[in-house]
Amino acid sequence: MSFLQNQFEKNVLVTSVDYVFNWARKSSLWPLTFGLACCAIEMITAGMARFDIARFGAEVFRPSPRQADLMIVSGTVTLKMAPVLKRLYDQMPDPKWVISMGACSSVGGPFNT
Repeated sequence: MSFLQNQFEKNVLVTSVDYVFNWARKSSLWPLTFGLACCAIEMITAGMARFDIARFGAEVFRPSPRQADLMIVSGTVTLKMAPVLKRLYDQMPDPKWVISMGACSSVGGPFNT
């Protein structure tokens, strides 16, 4: 196990789901939505009663990057949208985090971008 910890120490954060959930409840994240495709519909439903993202402290999606500390990117990030995404990320206050939501934003999906 120590070999893996030494390899990924600078690049990967290894933790448990319970720790992340407790941290989210404690920190009360303010997410900024950046929906680019159909994954944005799934991101919106995360705030509804069935999935209830409010129990983790993220009650309202923020419209401004200056009010948010978590960016949720859902959908394919194309070459034309990358500078816009970077500009919004730069406008967020520290500390800031980014979550890639969906297959298209994580690995490109069926698109060659």
